Amino acid sequence: MTKTPFCPSCLKGIALGILLSSSSFGQAPQAKEEPMAQQIEAQRIKVKQTIAVNNMRQLALALFEFESEYGAYPNAETVALVKKNTGTDMELKADTADDCFRQLIAANIIAAEAANDILSGGKAPGQAEAAAKPAKWVFSYNASAKAAGNPQRPLAFYPLIQGKTTFDLEALGGKAVILCVDNSVRSFPIDKEGRVMINGKDLFDTEQPYWGNEKMDIKWPAK
Repeated sequence: MTKTPFCPSCLKGIALGILLSSSSFGQAPQAKEEPMAQQIEAQRIKVKQTIAVNNMRQLALALFEFESEYGAYPNAETVALVKKNTGTDMELKADTADDCFRQLIAANIIAAEAANDILSGGKAPGQAEAAAKPAKWVFSYNASAKAAGNPQRPLAFYPLIQGKTTFDLEALGGKAVILCVDNSVRSFPIDKEGRVMINGKDLFDTEQPYWGNEKMDIKWPAK
């Protein structure tokens, strides 16, 4: 089976393009009057948002391929099947989002180096493997999601606060990035209480039609 090619390094060009486009062309008078520090910070946040969205899209491709091969997204039930099919000696489990995503590596869907780039969120590609310590993975995950379910059902989230269903307002400048079962990746504003609101209800409200009768099994990154 042909594996999906991943090229997290190509995202460097996207990030560079954003910086160049925001500084190389004519700016409105009001923009010129803004302190340089504010402009630089706005550019930095925009780059982080773009990288996070593209990293989530890379994750979507990997999860789609895993589901096609194993009949389910990574969860506690797929652990034994991955071990059987690959003969891996990796320790596999499904206690955290990291555990579930590690099954993608064991199944040879993505390489460990690529996983570090993709799952480290809004960091620029290449920073993960260059760091003095292993990259911290930051995406949260709904381990109960099924491909046959509602296509709008959320599958992965960033930046969800550890152990909670509210989002960090600071990480992406007040934006959250959500991957759904249909492989769509969208950015949503986060309100002052840390919630993403869809049709007047919290993203995680069980009355949202995309949850249906499915019980959420939200996994956060390892602490």
